[in-house]
Formats: sequence, C-alpha cells, structure tokens
Amino acid sequence: MNTLIWMLKVNIAITLLYAFYKLIFQRDTFFNVKRVILLSSLFFSLIYPFFDVKELFLTKTANLGGNLVALQLPEFLVLSGTETMPQTMPIMNIIGIIWIIGAILFFLYFVFQIISILSKILTSKRMQMQGMDVYVLKGLKTPFSFFNYILIDPDFHDEQELSEILHHEKTHAKQGHTWDVIFSELFCILCWFNPFSWLIKKEIRINLEFLADKFVMKSVKNTEHYQLHLLRLSYHKAIAQLSNNFNVSPLKKRIQMMNKKKSSSVGIIKYTLFVPLLVVLLFVNNLQAQDAKKNAKNLDEIVVVDSTSDKGQLQESRGEVFTHVEEMPQFPGGDKEIINFLSQNIKYPEDAQKQKIEGMVIVRFVVNKTGEVSDVFIVRSLTPSCDEEAIRAVSAMPKWVPGKQSGKEVDVYYTLPIRFSL
Repeated sequence: MNTLIWMLKVNIAITLLYAFYKLIFQRDTFFNVKRVILLSSLFFSLIYPFFDVKELFLTKTANLGGNLVALQLPEFLVLSGTETMPQTMPIMNIIGIIWIIGAILFFLYFVFQIISILSKILTSKRMQMQGMDVYVLKGLKTPFSFFNYILIDPDFHDEQELSEILHHEKTHAKQGHTWDVIFSELFCILCWFNPFSWLIKKEIRINLEFLADKFVMKSVKNTEHYQLHLLRLSYHKAIAQLSNNFNVSPLKKRIQMMNKKKSSSVGIIKYTLFVPLLVVLLFVNNLQAQDAKKNAKNLDEIVVVDSTSDKGQLQESRGEVFTHVEEMPQFPGGDKEIINFLSQNIKYPEDAQKQKIEGMVIVRFVVNKTGEVSDVFIVRSLTPSCDEEAIRAVSAMPKWVPGKQSGKEVDVYYTLPIRFSL
C-alpha cells in the first residue's frame, strides 16, 4: 500500500473516531472504559488499512477454456496521460517531503523531552515519603511522574498537600499512564498535520487525570482542599509534556468531573456502538473487494483461443502444470512488488491512446520449476500493441521463488488482468 494512501486512511479514521467519541462518550464518568476506547481508536486507525478482504476474492480460480484453471493476480491498472503524470507526481513528492520533515522535527522535540526528564531524574535524590519511593528535586514547583518515577520538592507543600500529590502520582505510575502518553505522542508525530490527532491526544491526557483524581477523591477527607490545591499549582508551568503533571490543564474540566454525579451503569451499553463504527470503516476500506469478486467471476466467460491445444503442448513438453500447490510461487519482495514492477515496466501504447482504446488484456503465464516466467499467453486480447506490451512486461519479470508440491518444485499457472484506461 502506498504510504500516502495509508496516511490518508489513518487520518480519516482518527477524525471520525474522535468526532464519535466527543458526541457519545465525552461526558461519562466511565474513565477506564474511555481509556480503552481512546487508545483503541489510535491503534485501529493505524492498522485497519491493512485489512484487505478483497484478497479472499482474488485467490479464486477461473475457467480459462476446457478444463484449464489458473490463479488470478490482482488487476493492474495502466493509465494514460503522459502529460498529467509528471505534473501530479512532484506534488505528491512535495507533500511527502513536508510530512517527513514535520515528523522528524516533532520526533526530535519528543527525544529532547525524554532527555530533559531523564536528566531531572538523574540529578534528583531518591528517598522514602509516606511509604513511597520518590525523587526529590529542589526547586521543582510542579510535581510529576514518569513511569514509576515520582518527582517532587516537599518544601513547596504541607503534609496534606504532599499526601494528595503522592496518591495522585502513584495512580499514574501504578496504572502505567506514561505508556498512554507516549503512544499518543508518537501518533501525533506521525499525524502532526491533522488537528484531530492533537485533540484526541488531549482527551487521552485529561482522561488520565480524571482517573488519578478519582483515586485521590476516594482517599482524602477534604475534597475542597484538594481542588484548591490544584488551583494553586495551576499557575506553575509543567516541566515537560510527556510527564504526568499534577496540575495538568484544563483545570475547570477536572473540577467539574470531580463534582459530577457518577454515570448510571446502564449507560455503559452505548459503548458497544463503537464496534459498528469500526466495522463500517473496515467495510469502506474494502469496497474494492466487490469489484475484485466481480472480475474473478467474469473470467468464467472468457473464450480462450486454442487453449486446449496450448494446454496439451505444455503438459506434453514439461509434465503437469499445477493451478494451486501447497507452497505457491512468490514474487521477489512479495505481492506488492508485482505492482511496483509492472508500474515501472508497462506503458500505454501511443496508438491505443490516439485511437482512445480502453479495455482489459488478460495474460496467462507459467512460473516454472526454476522460478522463471514462461509460456506467456494472451487469454483476452485488446489490440495488438496492448497485447504485445502486456506480453513484453510479463516476460521481463525476474525469477520467482518456485512453487512446491510435496516438497518438490513444480510449474504453476497464473493469470494477470491488465486494464488500460484513459
């Protein structure tokens, strides 16, 4: 899959999932469930473009005349327009370069933050406070945690405030909130140009604070004191965005959520709506599967010129030619490299472009025992020049990894549909 196409699908998904989250789930107090929903949204957006169900249809066999059946490769599209391609390609290259430069800059900033936090940890002093391991850093006005490290300057806080802070940061450390922060940060680096990736990262951060606040509210007697403590610390700047800071903004939302009535347990049912949305995204991503299935069925109607005699000659000269074996032949670099190879080697014939001829050429060939492509044969003809171009490109394929049946290399039939389109 083209990287830019993948990025486009990722950003479409995260935009829709964020909008769905804001519309349905934002006001609930099911913080643990929301944590799963938010992280799942990021993870699903990254991987769903690779779930390609059309491959289920492209492995179907087709009748090519007589009893000859061959495995069909995905249809390859050859576009005309030698004038437009040079114009569009540089634009795509520029977009890709801008994206890469932005991602590199944000990643360098990410590394800088990691180094900054680690340097603070290394220069701090480890000690025990209220039964917890903490790292004392003099002059640190804003306490924070990073994985299992809790950094604080006790001189800035009285005993009650210290207890509240330690309980808050201990929750971050115990529940592994730093992993969530880093994952969302890396996602933003990848999709830095999409404002919705930053918005969902913000939702992840604030939800982690809701979880920690919830734990503290259960353990403190004076909840108003805790909220006033947050207000007092809100004037101090956080040391780094990657850390779980005690005073992370927006403070107003945190205080509102602390005083909000707990959501009814029945309301958790609506979270099942998240699953159909994921299914819809998968379905939209695989709309081409229907066309692939249709193409596979249409091959049954193809009339093969002299296919019976051709098959007989092949089998007489080399023995049995298989249509499916235990270990199928492999193109060097995998199936995706077939597309790359064909895109570099097939050209739209000029005479066909001038005469505005469009259509499909279907080529049958054999991947023999040594991995070489041989016996290239036109199953469906379009024009002599298109047929010749298809044969030339297929014949120029490099050696495949040969197929095997019962541990022995064998000859295997393939068909390749090549569509010429203006």
